[in-house]
Amino acid sequence: MLRLSTRLLLLIFVISVIIGLYLRYSTRVIEYTMGPGTERQIDSSFKWALNNDYDILILGSSKFYRGLNPDLLGIPAFNFAHDNDAYNQMYYKLLFLKEHNKSFNYLIISVDYAPFSNISETRNHLYKKYFDPEYFNDYKLGSTTNGKLIKDFNDSFNRFMKIRFSMTFTKFAESVIALIAKGKPDDIPYMKPNGQYIKPGKSTPDLFVSRKYTPLKLQENYFQKILDHCNKENIKVFLIMPPFLEADLKLYPEENILFYQKYFTSLADNLNSWYLDYSSGSLFSAVDYTGLAHLNDNAADRFSEILNNQIENILNPLSLLP
Repeated sequence: MLRLSTRLLLLIFVISVIIGLYLRYSTRVIEYTMGPGTERQIDSSFKWALNNDYDILILGSSKFYRGLNPDLLGIPAFNFAHDNDAYNQMYYKLLFLKEHNKSFNYLIISVDYAPFSNISETRNHLYKKYFDPEYFNDYKLGSTTNGKLIKDFNDSFNRFMKIRFSMTFTKFAESVIALIAKGKPDDIPYMKPNGQYIKPGKSTPDLFVSRKYTPLKLQENYFQKILDHCNKENIKVFLIMPPFLEADLKLYPEENILFYQKYFTSLADNLNSWYLDYSSGSLFSAVDYTGLAHLNDNAADRFSEILNNQIENILNPLSLLP
């Protein structure tokens, strides 16, 4: 019996060591071959947002996170966008910077249609380190019950297992195989200290994507809160509709496009706020994209230069350039 217990304890010890080593080093192996993980991206973004000097802040979701290069803007800028960010996340990022006494004079914000219909919680376990606790009021579970504590624990455990194991094991295995076969790839994603995320890839304009689009009043309210915050802090706002592939734009109902176009145009007073629309036209073609929606790094540089030229043309006559 004692020998069986010893063997069992030894087995538990070995398994614990293996799990501990996996948790400690798997992320490093994955990042070496596949680029920084989401946690590294977000932590770096918030650190650089506080440490960098800039007068333009960029907010948005993946189209801006990958598609705008602050280095090519005439005024020092930082890209604080991130994948899946909607206007509630963008608003609390503004509050985070305000709380840390970080000031700037201009905001470039994406008015892509997607963030108006999205309320993502996939990164809340990371944003909780940075956002005011009231941020989570929009994600509360149903009414409190006697089983709520157990439900919360189960949800937290399931999220931990998904993030640390089920979402990483396949990538870890692929990374180990890649290292054995050919070493470190040349085209891994990476972040720039200016906040931009570069993810190499090929265009897939024929990719079939089904998207149900329903604007959320919650996100429209947060969008207005962003504008109110900027007005209070004397921050001038550039509302930017990013470039779209025609196949991507067709995923949104025409009536919603017309509504938001009129709405954004009405917000632009051409003194403290401007609306610039790049969603249509021949500036970019399918070869300029990765996937269906994101500009590649070369096209992102071109878009940044185009946007900078238009911003300079707007601000120069007003003698607002530093």
